[in-house]
Amino acid sequence: MKIGYSDFVKLCRVDDPETWVGWLSLRGDGVYVKVPPGDQRITREERAILTEHPTGNLTEPALRFPCTLDELHMFLEDQGVYGCIDAFDLADWVLSSKATPTCPSQTTVSGPSFAKLQAALEAFNPRNPPRSKKAFKGELETRGCDTREQEVFANIAAEHYGHSWRS
Repeated sequence: MKIGYSDFVKLCRVDDPETWVGWLSLRGDGVYVKVPPGDQRITREERAILTEHPTGNLTEPALRFPCTLDELHMFLEDQGVYGCIDAFDLADWVLSSKATPTCPSQTTVSGPSFAKLQAALEAFNPRNPPRSKKAFKGELETRGCDTREQEVFANIAAEHYGHSWRS
C-alpha cells in the first residue's frame, strides 16, 4: 500500500501543512525539514538536531510521496511524532484502500483474521523482538490466534520486520 499526500493529511490529521509539526513542512511531494530561523535562540547542537535529514539535503523531502506504511512509520518515529496517527483511523484507511495483506503462501488475510494480524504486528516489537518463535506464538495465543494463525502471523511479522527466528 502506498501513502500519498491526501492519505498523509488524513492519517496524520494535518490541518495546516506549515504548522502541523513546528519543524516540518508538508508539501505535495513529501514532508520537508524546515530550517530554523536565524533569529531563533538555539545552540548549534540544537540547530543540528532540528535539521537532521535522511539525505542531508534540506531541499529534498525527508519523506517522499508516495511512501510505504513502513517508511511512514519509521519517519514518524524518527521525528518523534509517531503517536499522531490514531489506530482506528489507520484501520479505516487500510480497509478503505481495498488492499489486503498477503501471507507468504499468497493467501489473503481479511475480516477477523486481519484484526488478528494487526494485533500480531503490534505484539512484535522490532526494537526488542521476542527471544524465540515459540515465545512469540505464545503471545499470539493469548491474543486469540489459533495454531495455524500463530505460524502464519509469526512468519509475516518476521518478514515484515526483517527478523530471523532463532531455533
